[in-house]
Amino acid sequence: MAKSLNSEVKRAPEFIKASEKAYKEATDLRNEFFNNRLSITGVMKESILSAC
Repeated sequence: MAKSLNSEVKRAPEFIKASEKAYKEATDLRNEFFNNRLSITGVMKESILSAC
């Protein structure tokens, strides 16, 4: 059974720093994913428009 973190651990500087780092990395990965998809969509749009 998983244990939850107590409030003392959640306030520890090491935990806060690791949590912020993980959040930033996840946000960066999400943004990279969406930017790649947006780029692909833009290329597809231009291809369709130039073919018409």
